[in-house]
Amino acid sequence: MKNLQKGFIVPLLIVIIAILVIGFGVYVYNNKKAETPAVVDTETQPTNDQTAPDNKQENASITILSPNGGEKLQIGKAYEIKWTAPAFSSQIQLFLMDDRTGSRQAEPLLIGSASAATGKYLWTIPSTIIPNSATDKGSFKIEIEEKSLRGYSDMSDNYFSIISSTATSNWKTYTNTQYGFLVQYPSDFVLTSDLTATQQKSVSSYMGACPWNNTYANVEPNEIGLCYVGGQTSDGFTAAALNVIPNTSTSMQDCQKTQQNNNSQLTKQTIIGGINFYEDALGDAGLGHYLSIDSFRSYHAGTCYNIELNIESQVGNSPSWNGLDSDFVSMMSGKLKSILSTFKFTK
Repeated sequence: MKNLQKGFIVPLLIVIIAILVIGFGVYVYNNKKAETPAVVDTETQPTNDQTAPDNKQENASITILSPNGGEKLQIGKAYEIKWTAPAFSSQIQLFLMDDRTGSRQAEPLLIGSASAATGKYLWTIPSTIIPNSATDKGSFKIEIEEKSLRGYSDMSDNYFSIISSTATSNWKTYTNTQYGFLVQYPSDFVLTSDLTATQQKSVSSYMGACPWNNTYANVEPNEIGLCYVGGQTSDGFTAAALNVIPNTSTSMQDCQKTQQNNNSQLTKQTIIGGINFYEDALGDAGLGHYLSIDSFRSYHAGTCYNIELNIESQVGNSPSWNGLDSDFVSMMSGKLKSILSTFKFTK
């Protein structure tokens, strides 16, 4: 009996010792864990007190409504440019972009300024703009810029057209088979070769704007002129004409380079009716006579074609005369540019 009790006690002691060992190990582990310092993120954490971004201002913009592409606007008529703008916008500027100007050397035309809140601007299209020809798909866009640090802006989505104020269906057509070009013109212009004696006297000019008289020193060989014989005039006005001067001896480089006496303006590249022209604004004067010339040059098939839009004047009768009336010049310039827009090569 004593031996049985002894054999039972030994395993019991082993179990008790094992329990004590395990319990001690758990105790030590927990103490070590408690002594390890916690890792704290010292970076600034976001709080609900931070101001959320103003999504309304971030997403705000100016949007052009019209003209926005595909329209046909007529020179001399008034049209509304319309847009939407954020309520906090201030003043805006409106520009006309003409993508026929390939070099973009000329600044976009400033149409005007307005309050952004009005949402519209009444624009009368000036006659000084060269209209799109019948073959053009449109080349114009409106651009609006806000005059503030925000710098909101927008541009027409697609091109629209600006067309002549006068229909060309009843215009005459002059075709030159020798140099391969044609041009259309209205009834108030006459070819120099068709001028009557009375008309020659009415368009006689000191500077030779209308080159019907070949004794003028500045009349070029092969020059073809279309002279204005209409009744509209202004104090000091003497003549206006569109002249085409083909020259087979001028190189392409000379045809395209800046012309002398261009008032220090940069030569512009302008595409009219699919033809690439180099444009210079020139001027001349002598003995109280003044000549304004817009020169458009294009090199084609070994020939330099120089098309000049001439407006000539002399000192008027008014003691305070200071040049031709600006509205009259704008009107006459528009007539000449409308004729220019019909010019085409035939070979």
